[in-house]
Amino acid sequence: MKKILILITVLMLLSCKNNSTNASTSQDNNNSGNAGENNDNNTTEEEKEKKDMEIILPAEIAKYAIDINTATKENIEEAIKKYAQDHNGENKVIFRGNCKKTYDGMKYGTTIAGMIRYLKLNKVIVSLEYVNFKDKKLPDNIVGGSQNYNDNIVKIIIPDDITVIGKDAVTCSKLEYINIPSNLVSIEDGAFYACKFKTLNFPNTLKKIGYFTFPICALENLTIPNSVTDIGARAFENCAKLKTIKLSDNMKVLEENLFSSCHSLQNITIPSNVKEIKRRAFDSCRSLDNITFLSANPPIIGENAFIGTVIKTIYVPKGSKSQYEQLKGKYGIEQSVNIVEL
Repeated sequence: MKKILILITVLMLLSCKNNSTNASTSQDNNNSGNAGENNDNNTTEEEKEKKDMEIILPAEIAKYAIDINTATKENIEEAIKKYAQDHNGENKVIFRGNCKKTYDGMKYGTTIAGMIRYLKLNKVIVSLEYVNFKDKKLPDNIVGGSQNYNDNIVKIIIPDDITVIGKDAVTCSKLEYINIPSNLVSIEDGAFYACKFKTLNFPNTLKKIGYFTFPICALENLTIPNSVTDIGARAFENCAKLKTIKLSDNMKVLEENLFSSCHSLQNITIPSNVKEIKRRAFDSCRSLDNITFLSANPPIIGENAFIGTVIKTIYVPKGSKSQYEQLKGKYGIEQSVNIVEL
């Protein structure tokens, strides 16, 4: 009987201990939850954003990156020096955050290119890959603007989710590389000016290339995917090193001065869907000596479309030689040109 009473007493004591522990744990959890809520209520939006970014970003980015919204030439310089010290002198600035800024290309030194130019550093890499941009658009003038002689920046990395590259976005005379996002849809007017990259790989999502988009660039080879239906006037003007061009099969118009002064271009194939070649489209392409037309009927050709070329041979579809004979002596095409059926 005593043994039974002792057993009952032990069980009761253990039960009381468990209840006490559960109550204590529950109270602690409740207090913890309240503390978290209070902390969240007292945390500013900027601090929340920073905390979220620190969770998402690698430790290296958290260490070196600066908020794009508060970027100045002073903190950009500090960030570059800090990165260079730990990376064998490599000059790189990493930006992060949700971009809320707009960039005025007419105000000297307010764009990223303008601020970096003040620093007089060589071979600067600009990383924007950890920045969230509104509407997935790289903003107008962000690494461009009136400081068109910027010669510091050699590489720019942009987020792969960008679908639009804005107007006058990049003006860097020594830029050798920029990644082209895999879902890019549109490149707006003047997006790249006098850049030094030799080739660009456009995705099959690209639909539009704007006016005066790649003038004076060092492009050597160019392939326009068939997804592109619209290229603005002067888009590749004065790309003097451009040797080969593959046009989109779905283009209908070659705009004014589209490839004017592309001095290294030797031949071009005009897709069958092209219905019009506007004035001076190939003006001063002084190495251009042969053209292939894929349409049985010549497109409408504007004034001096081929002035300044050295065209000797025009290749045309079988049975259309007589139609193309009418081009001789017009539009900058010499009377002596040889029309050859494919």
